[in-house]
Amino acid sequence: MSHYVLDMTYTLSGSTIVRRSAVVRASNNGNDVSLPTAANATKFAGIAMTSQAIGGRALTVRKLGVAEAIAAGAIAAGAPLNIADGNGRVKALNEAAGTKVECIGFAESSATTTGDIIKIYICPHQRTM
Repeated sequence: MSHYVLDMTYTLSGSTIVRRSAVVRASNNGNDVSLPTAANATKFAGIAMTSQAIGGRALTVRKLGVAEAIAAGAIAAGAPLNIADGNGRVKALNEAAGTKVECIGFAESSATTTGDIIKIYICPHQRTM
């Protein structure tokens, strides 16, 4: 069960389908969000709480609290997380030393394979590996 802290409604930018539990990022158009463009993407907006397949329509996003997210591979509980890819999945931090990382939070449960749904504590911050 996810715990509500801060959910907001945004407009889905573009025509890409956003799945529930996918990470979304802020676009350059104020109240719009979209899937990330790459791993460790900037402008983290939150986790999609609903699915949306039509651009220009509303998408509810959890910005803070506990939410379910889609794993991009094995993740240990407690691991710090960032954006894994352009599909809105999350991964444990594994960047090279000295890399600036956009950490989105911490795993509350573990994943064993790609596509597993895990609980995460959303706590966005930056860090250098």
